[in-house]
Amino acid sequence: MDEPAGEQVDGKVLPMPSIRTLSLLFLSLAAASALPIAASAQPRPVIERIEPASGPVGIQIQLIGRQIHPQSEILLGETVLPTVRRHPGRWVVSIPEGAQSGNITVRTRWGEFRGPYFRVTAGRPAPIVRSMTPSTGGPGTEVTLLGENFAPRLADNRVVLGNRPVVLRAATPTRLVVVIPGGATSGRFVIRVAHSGETQSEVFTVGAATTISDMTPRSGPPGTRITLIGTGFSRQRQNNRVYLNNRPLRVSRATETRIEAEIPARAASGTILVDVTNGGRAESSFPFVIQHTPAITSFEPAAVAPGRRVSIVGSSFGRDPRAVTVTLGGRPVTLRRVMPNRIEVDIPADAITGKLAVTINGVGPIESQTNLTVLSPVVISGFAPTSGATGSVVTIRGAGFSPSPAGNQVFVGRTPLEVIAASETTLRVRMTATRSDAIRVRVPHNGEARSRAPFVITRPPVVASFTPTSGAPGTEVTIRGQRFGTNLSLVRVTMGGRPFEVRSVTDSAIIAVVPANAQSERIQVSVRLQGTGSSRGRFAIVSGFTVTGLRPASTFAGATVTIRGEGLVSGATVLFPGVRRPVPGTVARGRLTVTVPARARTGALTVRLPDGRTATTPTFTMTAAPSGVAVTALQPRCYRPGCEILVRGHGFSPTPNQNRVTFGDRPVLVVRSSAGELLLRLPAAPGTNRFHIDVRRGGETDSPAFTIVP
Repeated sequence: MDEPAGEQVDGKVLPMPSIRTLSLLFLSLAAASALPIAASAQPRPVIERIEPASGPVGIQIQLIGRQIHPQSEILLGETVLPTVRRHPGRWVVSIPEGAQSGNITVRTRWGEFRGPYFRVTAGRPAPIVRSMTPSTGGPGTEVTLLGENFAPRLADNRVVLGNRPVVLRAATPTRLVVVIPGGATSGRFVIRVAHSGETQSEVFTVGAATTISDMTPRSGPPGTRITLIGTGFSRQRQNNRVYLNNRPLRVSRATETRIEAEIPARAASGTILVDVTNGGRAESSFPFVIQHTPAITSFEPAAVAPGRRVSIVGSSFGRDPRAVTVTLGGRPVTLRRVMPNRIEVDIPADAITGKLAVTINGVGPIESQTNLTVLSPVVISGFAPTSGATGSVVTIRGAGFSPSPAGNQVFVGRTPLEVIAASETTLRVRMTATRSDAIRVRVPHNGEARSRAPFVITRPPVVASFTPTSGAPGTEVTIRGQRFGTNLSLVRVTMGGRPFEVRSVTDSAIIAVVPANAQSERIQVSVRLQGTGSSRGRFAIVSGFTVTGLRPASTFAGATVTIRGEGLVSGATVLFPGVRRPVPGTVARGRLTVTVPARARTGALTVRLPDGRTATTPTFTMTAAPSGVAVTALQPRCYRPGCEILVRGHGFSPTPNQNRVTFGDRPVLVVRSSAGELLLRLPAAPGTNRFHIDVRRGGETDSPAFTIVP
């Protein structure tokens, strides 16, 4: 087949293209028509801004925009910028060496898209270190580096010591403040400033770190002196600043490892901070606790059994049981409750009697003034005597008693007894019961016990009197009283432990003979199964009896005469010549004193003892009484108002109402009178004064001073 003729142009006929040529042309047109379609499907990348918009070589900048394809390239002029980080809407790139100012371009496979302009500036000058203070110090020390060309932003300065980065506290273009890290070693500081280069300092010597490893004491009141133990302290006292809860402490002494300081007034509990000038800083890992010295004022009860609770009253106890330790006799007790002014504890089973001691936050121990008595279980092991009359004293033996008499309740049957004395093992009680029964002892807070045997109430004999009151061995004595019984075999009479010969017994009288070798003593009568009664006075044993003298040998009626001799005993009487009845005298220190009666005449005086023996004195001469009224002696029976006093003298009227007596300005009652004696009753006029005696038609006189007591 013939090929078709070509198209005629400008008179020339062009040949027709071949089928192959037409096919290639068609494919080329199809590809060309497809390119704009694909390009129009990809969104155009947009860079909204650059941060910063200028900077030196090496700076990292941020491209902030949208629709930047991850496979894009970023260029500055013809220079490709290395990508540092890539985030949606934010790329970080760095400016490399050789880069020139120009527009930022985003290159993709679909084309290049131009962004904002970035200006490449000249680089900063390298940093310089001119000085360093201090040049030595431990970890925690603040070091100031002075120089030039530092960055004002902390993040743009990087400082290392050896291989350890240090903490940067402050930065200006001429000053850096850094802190030595833990574990650092001596070496030079290397300072790197962003976009400026780096430099080095002189060698910094790393010393011991400032640390606080211990503190003694760890508690106490304001004014307590504490000792801090650690490292990195200054020998110069003023270079160590010590704080407790921001309150400064006064430092009194310091070495590299010890600081002594005083807790200030109004301080509060907290940790201790030590700040060393040109050195480090350290804070204790444990607090100092402000603890005022505790005090124990009392505790109750005073005696307690194991397992019981005791309340301790005082002050400055706090509220934290973990800070409180209480001991009894050095042994710990169980803590139950803590309040500022009261602590409650339980007494353990193995507790012993002793003082309570309280320690609060290490302050103490502070002891109680008295012992807390730990009681054993109440037990009655015996008592003596096992019988007795009402009013007798009984000793009870056992354990678990209170040492305070008021802490024990004792009964016979239902009748309470009076507790006279007490210890932990012994009670002395006065019997008040009238019927026999077992003895019961009750101790509050401890328990109760009962005796196995009863206490037998008896009716002991009562010795009222005996006659004579003195005599030689062999003298027969009549003892009068009550409840002697009638059975002679049950009655025993003794004096000083020596038995009498009992001749007869009735319920109210006993006749017995004084034993040989007896000594002057009280007489005791014992009735078997009933008890013993004792006389109030002593029976005087008389061995020899003589009269050796008389003074004065002459005087007048109403005067006093003293007779000397041996064997003079109470109850002796004196018979004066001319007087029918013997005059009773008073025996003291072996001398018999007697008052000369009226109507007595000159002659020897006869002295008679209670046992009937007699002796005579040398001749006694009666004289006439002196003229007028006078007081020779005052013999009071007591010194209180209402008591009687015997006034001796002369010139008194035998008629009581003829003698007018006053004490000061108070009248005095004359009970009876004679020419030589006045018996007066003391008035209710306490004080010291004189008796004024005015005898009707006889005269008047004053006595020596006398005192009436209230």
